Amino acid sequence: MDHYLATSPKAKDIFNQIQSAFARNGITPTPINYLVWYEYYLNENKALIEEVNKALANGGKWHDILGFRLYHGLIKQQCTDMQDFEEDLASAHSSLSVALNGLGENLNNHATLLAQGATTEQLAALQQNNVRISQVHQNTQLLLATISKKAETTVSFNFKDPITKLFNERRLVQDIEKLKPLGNLPPLVIIDMDNFSAIQQNHGALVAENLIRFIARTLSKLAGKNHCYRTGDNEFVIFTGEGEATLSAIAEKARSAIAAAQLKRKDTGDVIGNFTVTGVLFYVGTREFIEMLETARYGLRMLKNRDQRNKIHEL
Repeated sequence: MDHYLATSPKAKDIFNQIQSAFARNGITPTPINYLVWYEYYLNENKALIEEVNKALANGGKWHDILGFRLYHGLIKQQCTDMQDFEEDLASAHSSLSVALNGLGENLNNHATLLAQGATTEQLAALQQNNVRISQVHQNTQLLLATISKKAETTVSFNFKDPITKLFNERRLVQDIEKLKPLGNLPPLVIIDMDNFSAIQQNHGALVAENLIRFIARTLSKLAGKNHCYRTGDNEFVIFTGEGEATLSAIAEKARSAIAAAQLKRKDTGDVIGNFTVTGVLFYVGTREFIEMLETARYGLRMLKNRDQRNKIHEL
């Protein structure tokens, strides 16, 4: 990460900006907060800049858990997931290219030397072999590019839902484990689409999938994409690091926006109907997160069975 080796004048300017931001926003000067804001003022990590700006928009308050999440999600995680692999792959690619280019050059030189006393057939054979080596080189470059793309996709797939591009349950568990050393965690909200099976049966899997994408976009817009997780077929979790009042307000806005949306036929524009979601706000406390998540899921099912849909409840 060469950009951390900024020249002294630039580093001094960034430090002054950080000090001003900390004083202006009441930010605790922890090492992680310094790292996040240093990255912010380097003006290169666009995803982090967007999240910081969103957090402080409309008089929002900074909190240490947000800094912790941004550091692990958009600085450290980015480096450990892909940077080392990409550097190793680039090095291997470079070494292979040098070796193949050297071999081709040697063959050309050899052909030149032999040309003085070689037969036409021998020279043609050497040149043809050189063409084959060049083709191998090109094919290898294409293969390495494909490997790099597949590796990037694999890393993304491990932590992201392929349909909504939100983080998945595996990433949620990882994030919670990283935050445990900070003590009691802020609340989470689990949100579940109502009557999902009936929608699939009546309107088809494609309509249901588009509704899932709509819910994901709505949650991302209100809570921020890096704070939303798809944890099941029609289940999502919001974890912003905010307190109960703020998180409840976000969840209620999402519920209201989804309930107000109309499901229409694409071909005719006719309104088919509305759809809703139900949510439960819950705390992890001192219990294991997976255990508490399952408890929240069970509570959500019981509420739906009692016809308490289209509401945000507290567990």
